[in-house]
Amino acid sequence: MFAVIVLQLLLAVVVVTLLVLLLPVISGGFALYHAARCIRLYFRVFADVLGVPAAETARAPLPVPRHQHRNGREPAYPHYLFGPALDDLTTALSRIRSELRVEFRESSARIWGTWVAGPWEAQTVLVRLLGLIWIYGLALGTVVGTFVLVVVTVVQVSLAIVLLVVILAVTFTLRGIDTALLRVRRIRISCPRCYRSISYPAYRCPTCGALHRDIRPGRYGVLRRRCRCDQQWLPTLLLLGSHRLTACCPHPDCEAQLADRSGTATELTLPIFGGSNAGKTRLMSVLVMTLVESADSGGLSVEFADEMTDRRFRQLVPVITAGEATRRTVTELPRAYSFYLTSGRGTRRLVHLFDTAGERFYDSDRLEELQYLRAARTFLFVLDPLSVEALWADLPAATRTELEPLRAQRSPAFVFQQVLQNIEAMGVDPKRTRLAVAVTKTDLLDRRVPDSAAVEQWLDDLGLDHLVRAIRHTFGEVRYFPTTAMPADGGGGGGVPELLQWMLADSPVPWRAPV
Repeated sequence: MFAVIVLQLLLAVVVVTLLVLLLPVISGGFALYHAARCIRLYFRVFADVLGVPAAETARAPLPVPRHQHRNGREPAYPHYLFGPALDDLTTALSRIRSELRVEFRESSARIWGTWVAGPWEAQTVLVRLLGLIWIYGLALGTVVGTFVLVVVTVVQVSLAIVLLVVILAVTFTLRGIDTALLRVRRIRISCPRCYRSISYPAYRCPTCGALHRDIRPGRYGVLRRRCRCDQQWLPTLLLLGSHRLTACCPHPDCEAQLADRSGTATELTLPIFGGSNAGKTRLMSVLVMTLVESADSGGLSVEFADEMTDRRFRQLVPVITAGEATRRTVTELPRAYSFYLTSGRGTRRLVHLFDTAGERFYDSDRLEELQYLRAARTFLFVLDPLSVEALWADLPAATRTELEPLRAQRSPAFVFQQVLQNIEAMGVDPKRTRLAVAVTKTDLLDRRVPDSAAVEQWLDDLGLDHLVRAIRHTFGEVRYFPTTAMPADGGGGGGVPELLQWMLADSPVPWRAPV
């Protein structure tokens, strides 16, 4: 009996000694097991938040604004590193914390109820001791796993910050390259309706029509961005093909559609000014007709830059060809007639012709709204000789009655002074600009004025010597051209080919008058 007791005591001592010696190993094993479960839980939850492998487990995307708001948000999904990455991380950590809390509570309760809290007769001391060690290992493993998760999170956040810095560097580099190319190529973008300078166009989504006011690389994408419609990826730079999209004025109070492929060619602004009924619309139409019909022999190809210009000239050509009167130009702010000129060497220029109602040149306040005059370096002054009182008084009464509906009512000197005062107030130095003076309706007067000097002398003889002197001393370069109201055979009206050649001689796309 004594021997049995001693043997049991020795066995107990051995068991306790083994347990004491193996306690760190056993508890450490439990701790590593639970730490591994925590790490596996982290990656599983993070994959679920990202929608891997099932998309329905992904975090719901942030609401995308249906229109641009004052806070600068665009109708596009932000780049992953500009918000969604942080949202995914916080969502994953929140889910992991909740699941770890539930996991620890349920596991500890299950181990306690199964291994420790059972009836004494049903459990041995060894089993109870193992249960307590397991609970200890669970707590220790949770602490170790949490520490590892903190380290992994710090590494993940650090990596995201590094990538964000790289993305920002790439973004500013791409913007700088694109801006530098525009400056090197001397490309200046302006709105044909509000006339303001545009640093970069806004673009409409081809699928839903949403207007992206700032499509350049940034928080919504580096090389491309995804529109709110989730159906269209849009390039972010002209270099990457954004010029293929529909470009619009980015100013909220305008949003007018720009010329097709805006930003791919230098813009030339050619204002046409003169009194009401001076023949500006007809002359502009004949100018464009001459360009189109003599494209091959003139060394240039002509392409209308927007639908409005194409439609308007399709309406004007039959009227001009038939010799009918054109409709009066509306007094609203004019939109430019835009077309591309491409030389044989491949040089392209976007030309804006502005046909403004003559009434706007009578009022300085309304004339001040024509801010497109700031960008012009060549002006076209349309002078109606019928509006010169000395010439009009010498015409027979029957001729005056016949030509009265065709006559401009205001003196050309008044219109010229109005425009001159306003362009100087806009900061334009006339000495650095060129002026073409087109004397219209010479075919109606049967007056032969073969060259610029002859036209200048004729106007001087008509009593416009003060106007001639003002023109000569104000502008850096001046040339006079007699023009007719009808296109001549072969395209251009009388004097129009020479006028075109002179106006475009100073541009990178010079045009040669057909021989």
